[in-house]
Amino acid sequence: RAAIDAGTDGDSSTVGAGADGGVAVVQKTLTLVGVDGEDATSIVGENGPGLYAESATLELSGFTLTGTAAQVEPGALWAVGSSISLVDCRIADTDATAYASGVVWLEDSVAVFHRTTIEGNVSVGHLLFATIGGSLHLRHCVIRDNEVEVLWYVHAVDTEMHNNLFAGNTTDTGMYFTANGTTQWIYNNTIYGTIGSGGDLDTLDLQDGQLVQN
Repeated sequence: RAAIDAGTDGDSSTVGAGADGGVAVVQKTLTLVGVDGEDATSIVGENGPGLYAESATLELSGFTLTGTAAQVEPGALWAVGSSISLVDCRIADTDATAYASGVVWLEDSVAVFHRTTIEGNVSVGHLLFATIGGSLHLRHCVIRDNEVEVLWYVHAVDTEMHNNLFAGNTTDTGMYFTANGTTQWIYNNTIYGTIGSGGDLDTLDLQDGQLVQN
């Protein structure tokens, strides 16, 4: 938290092992590196997201994001009009059972997840919700052992998802994508063991996009 609060626009900082309360980044450009890795360095939201970003550009590596969803706030990550990059991170063990605001909410934002693990989250809403503008890039990630109402809801967002593993998730409605004029490339993903109320959900509902070699 201290590195974020004290950081000025354009700063790059390293962060040691430990757990900090939820943080907000507003109208800043910051790069933060957890030098001891994601298993040792956490940002924890107690009544809302671990990380909130508004009109910000933020690059994180080596962190775990987690939290407890509030009435209108997701539990782990909430980005509004921002550019977010998570590399070698985790989004894990989020409790979003009291409200349907979910785990990750991306609104009019550009988000890049690379070699990031999303696991062990529980939600009566979505795991990831991305809507209206921006883009979502998911590369070489693992999404596993989450228990959620909606696994993935992506609406009117440019989407690139490749070389990801979806495994052992429990969901009622699976993954849903709608293009509405945007570009969607989804390829070389492995999807198995995803179970919903209707049975096996090892499929994607993709409108006006490209679904290749999954």
